[in-house]
Amino acid sequence: MARISHLISIVRRLDPHALVAGDANLHHDIWDSRLPASKEGEDFATTLVDLGFEVVKNPLLATRTNGTDSSSPDVTFSRSVTVDIWLLTPYMDSDHCLISYPLAIGEGEPSVANTLPRRKSATFALRKADRPNFTSKCDSALANATTWHSVYRGILCAAKQTIPKGSRDNPRTIWTEDMDLASQQAKCAFQAHLATPYDDMLLDAFIWAKDRQTSAFRRGIQLLMESRAQKLGAPCTSQLALFKRIGGIASSPTFYSGSPIT
Repeated sequence: MARISHLISIVRRLDPHALVAGDANLHHDIWDSRLPASKEGEDFATTLVDLGFEVVKNPLLATRTNGTDSSSPDVTFSRSVTVDIWLLTPYMDSDHCLISYPLAIGEGEPSVANTLPRRKSATFALRKADRPNFTSKCDSALANATTWHSVYRGILCAAKQTIPKGSRDNPRTIWTEDMDLASQQAKCAFQAHLATPYDDMLLDAFIWAKDRQTSAFRRGIQLLMESRAQKLGAPCTSQLALFKRIGGIASSPTFYSGSPIT
């Protein structure tokens, strides 16, 4: 309750143009979790309404029902701003996704930028890692992976099962500059897969551009795996074997959110 009181005190000091967003339904969308209603959440929502905020999304659209169990909708409110749409984008630096809100304030252009999820401190004791077991579990996970998200989750699960936890106060991070670069390349290539041909763009040219983006996407995954393997101290021979398997996966039809991207 103390945390809710602190949030309410912050909200009371906000400018007239403001957006307050929570990610309860975001977790449900990714991990199918169902969060029960809480007294603190109800008090917080009531306070926002009293301060002139309006609910951004229709609860009927944001709530999912499975039998007799329902998920909790997002706690998302706005005041003196217009929210046209909200988007969900996987973000590789965090186990959270990036929520995008294009906003219009008055007659002006959208001017509220996203806040990237905070990168967590390293919590793995890499020197105590069971590397053979990690490689084996990665092989099993990637052999059945059909989406970019399943590749990411498979590697993360393998790490959690085979690498002991370290100190949360450790300032070191498992990520390197090479990983950041590879992550950005893979993200840009994947976003290009979702594009559609422009009216003045020939179909052949569009297919050629998509093929180039497919190659870039595969290369991005390869660079990411290389840098992670090097960080964990894996030998080059094991890296090459792992990357060949990933290349085989990338060359087959891949699906994301129910839509083919190859």
